[in-house]
Amino acid sequence: MAISPNNSGPHLLVVGAGFAGCFAAKGAIEAGYRVTTVDKKDFFDIKYAALRAAVQPDSQLAKSYAFKYSDIPGLGSFKQASVARIGKDFAELDTGEVVKFDYLILATGSSNAAGIFAQPQGLTLSSRRSELQETFALVQKAKDIVIVGGGFVGIELAAEIVETFAGKSVHIVHPAARLFDNKSIKISNWVQKWLKDHKVQIHVQERAVKGSEAGTNILKLESGKTIRADLVIYTVGAKPNTEFLNGSEFAELVDKAGRLKVNPDLRVVGYPNVFALGDINDVKEEKLGYLATQQGQLTGKNLALLEKDRNAKLTAWKVNGGVSNGAMLLSLGQNAGTGHFGSCVLFSFMVALAKCKDMFTGKVWNELGVQAGA
Repeated sequence: MAISPNNSGPHLLVVGAGFAGCFAAKGAIEAGYRVTTVDKKDFFDIKYAALRAAVQPDSQLAKSYAFKYSDIPGLGSFKQASVARIGKDFAELDTGEVVKFDYLILATGSSNAAGIFAQPQGLTLSSRRSELQETFALVQKAKDIVIVGGGFVGIELAAEIVETFAGKSVHIVHPAARLFDNKSIKISNWVQKWLKDHKVQIHVQERAVKGSEAGTNILKLESGKTIRADLVIYTVGAKPNTEFLNGSEFAELVDKAGRLKVNPDLRVVGYPNVFALGDINDVKEEKLGYLATQQGQLTGKNLALLEKDRNAKLTAWKVNGGVSNGAMLLSLGQNAGTGHFGSCVLFSFMVALAKCKDMFTGKVWNELGVQAGA
């Protein structure tokens, strides 16, 4: 399905059409590249809106949270497929097709925590919409819900559940001494107070015995304590999607965490024609959607430089997008949240205005140029 101008420049293959892949592809199209974009799904999903969509599947947000790649202009020739084999100048798809390329972008993202609540399991937009009805039914049926993991995903999911479903007993189990332990104590304490005010029960310095709830509706903790649980949602264990590189020439460049080693300009070490973006590269920063977007945009600009001069000096990526200590917005339902920009902690109303109402879905539609009525 051709959805871009017929350019005559170098051929770019983009593997993975998330935030990084899509924005890099659009930049390359503008620079004159011939682009082929490959993704195993037929739709784009706005990751940070998934949890609300999972508990409010009939809302307008849920309807706009995911849309077909055919509704995004400027991705080149889109192919729904997975990569079976890959080298420095070719990729063999699981359809049997071999795609030759001059440049390659690897942007396959990660397997998100929270399973079906945050990560599509099916490969079509219709299947994802069915999954959202399934997650809603799971939460609606359960009286006692335990979320394992008190990080970003676990906290936002707990907030969405207690705001949408009155009367649910919601617990968070977390191994550290406080929730959101990779953030400042000020932010952590504020989040914990909000959750407690909304009747969420917090169990810190505890670990769940995974699977202990099967057939019993009782989740065991390693301390010996138990929690009644009609539904247990695990929000830990996210990992980069780099398994497809096993057995390839890139395999030796994948570190123990499953991330590809890159140079400052995001090119894979030793491969001047290959970029690794977003969750799968080894840049030492929190893996967030807005940073993946910025990496895609930067790579589009760098590809424009390479189109003019294959030996051009490329612009280096600035860790955290150039913001010291990074930036982050955490939503707590539709009317509250917290976050920081650098070392500055943001007021709740600021986060609510910026993110919580539509979870950036309108912003993403606008930036990707999604066609109205998609």
